[in-house]
Amino acid sequence: MYGRRVPPHGMRRGSDDEGRPVWVPIPPPELADIAARKLASIESSRKAAESEGVEISGIRYAGDPGNRQAIREALENAQDKGIDTFKRWKDSDDQFHLDHPVADVWAALRAIAERRSELIDREGELAKQIDDALEAEDREALEAIEWSEG
Repeated sequence: MYGRRVPPHGMRRGSDDEGRPVWVPIPPPELADIAARKLASIESSRKAAESEGVEISGIRYAGDPGNRQAIREALENAQDKGIDTFKRWKDSDDQFHLDHPVADVWAALRAIAERRSELIDREGELAKQIDDALEAEDREALEAIEWSEG
């Protein structure tokens, strides 16, 4: 019977003192495991928020590392060639724009950097809360910590 049924919530199959099968409570996860899971989740959420990027003049610029590098390369090229307008610019939503101002791309890169700094700061605040809850062995506080942008 115990091997065929789904265990009740919070229980698993175990045995009593005489070796008979019984449902026993699943022990709560270790605080360090909860903390590690929270830190990983928060970092993942920060990276997802960072990747959303920014919008400048109705054009979205993704903030993921690859796009930040591509923007820097395009700006270096524009600077090397002394141009102030890209003939064609492909945005992060795969739309092309003609005669796109280099100044807008610089503004986007600066805005991405500012947003990234804010997101990393928020991640750091939450990591500190996790450390404090872990040090205080406060399971409830630890479990309550969730990503938000602030």
